[in-house]
Amino acid sequence: ESYFVSANQFLGKIKKIILLPNSRAGAAEDLYDAIEGFLRDRMGWYVAHRMLAEEIRSRSQKAESTLEAIDPATGDVDLTRYVTRNDQLIQKIAETTRVDAVLQVDVEQVEVNFRSQVAVWDGQEQLVSSKTSRTLTLLAAVPIDGHVPAATAVFKLWDPQGRLLWTHRRGFCVLALEQGIGMKFRARPISEAVQDTDRTQKWLNQVFGSWLPMASGARAAASKE
Repeated sequence: ESYFVSANQFLGKIKKIILLPNSRAGAAEDLYDAIEGFLRDRMGWYVAHRMLAEEIRSRSQKAESTLEAIDPATGDVDLTRYVTRNDQLIQKIAETTRVDAVLQVDVEQVEVNFRSQVAVWDGQEQLVSSKTSRTLTLLAAVPIDGHVPAATAVFKLWDPQGRLLWTHRRGFCVLALEQGIGMKFRARPISEAVQDTDRTQKWLNQVFGSWLPMASGARAAASKE
């Protein structure tokens, strides 16, 4: 978690926000719904429909070739052009939807190691097996170390001018679970992990927990002014 501007300077100013989602770890709509619900219920913000941000991004991508960010002399990606285009996209989304901030949420698929059937990555710790599979594996004395795919969420909060305010990176769930014994795994979609509501709410508190007391204090200060 990193703050580029003091949280007290921006949390009290946010009343309306929109998500800019992108997932490279399979369908993540249920996770985005949970994030939006947290922002509404716990932060007290109005959350604009994320489909608006997706449509604006889609139109921008069609209008601009990805080759524009490549330096023709070297063939390398020109980071200045890339960052400028991203800033412009954020500004366009904020202006069109009239929000106070844009929360970019990229869900990445990563490969993580596990030991004794416990995977640890990006601030997350999770079993890769059910209790039954864990017991059977221990009784059978088969190897219980290896690696599995997992999902990590990368958050970036932008103000309407495209200025980065806050970032956070946290693992969400493993994307494969041991089935039976003998290192046999089945795919586990993000939607299945989100159904564990207690665990999902705990995860959301870990991601946004530092905001809650500061947001309350900032709103109180704003109301006095």
